[in-house]
Amino acid sequence: MAWRSGILFNVIETTSADGLKLVCRTYGEGPPMLLLAGGPGMDAAYMAPVAERLAASHTVYLPDQRGTGGSGRPPLTPDSYSLAHYVEDIEIIRVKAGVSSWPVVGHSWGGFLAMGYMASHPEEVESLVLVGTCGPSIEFLGPALERLRARMSSEDRAKTNALSSLGATDEAASENARISMPLLFSDRALGERFRDAQTGIISTWGLFSLVMDGIRKSGFDATPALQRFGGPVLVVHGDYDHIPNRYPKGIAEAAPRGRYVELERCGHFPWIEAEGEFYGLVG
Repeated sequence: MAWRSGILFNVIETTSADGLKLVCRTYGEGPPMLLLAGGPGMDAAYMAPVAERLAASHTVYLPDQRGTGGSGRPPLTPDSYSLAHYVEDIEIIRVKAGVSSWPVVGHSWGGFLAMGYMASHPEEVESLVLVGTCGPSIEFLGPALERLRARMSSEDRAKTNALSSLGATDEAASENARISMPLLFSDRALGERFRDAQTGIISTWGLFSLVMDGIRKSGFDATPALQRFGGPVLVVHGDYDHIPNRYPKGIAEAAPRGRYVELERCGHFPWIEAEGEFYGLVG
């Protein structure tokens, strides 16, 4: 089971509307497909093995979202990390790549971003595949975080509290992500092995709360756009995902061509805990 990138990729570089460098890796050849990583703030490299696998039949575009990887990192202000900016960045990459339209696959926060992009650019989105996705609005966040906290051991909580001494650093954000990662798996030992395969800075300080607060204040809800969307919408969710399934189910119910599939004994990373089923569905 490959969890780390092992094949060559090409790189597209362009510039956002507010002057940031935007970096997007491309894998394979064939019809285009956009792959959006979670976070906000996670390094997209954790999804490189998914891009490699899907590259057998597509050209897969995996962007470094603003504030992560090789893309530019503006100051931590609500305007710099608005959903509108994230959506606009995707559209700029699409135009730079010369793609007319594409299916969009999003994981976790990437699923929310995929819905936001579809709401603004429905003609450019052929279909949606939402994996371990956030709900269509910010309503999911409280219940999801409560479920995650309930899974923490006393040792997990002690480690998280100790990180406060490091201050607002990427190292602290990455270590917090490493503590939480095994809790996102039905099989914790498997989650620990996945975590240990991640190297370097895997999460950027401050983006998560800033972006979530911005979405809360905006009141954005993708439900009306989903109800109008004519393309297929596949929602793949693990039965052990910390995001309660009523939210992804609601997405599939809202979309005229929506389909919800729940995978058993599976957490937030279905391509690892249910590899065969996952790629069968997405393919």
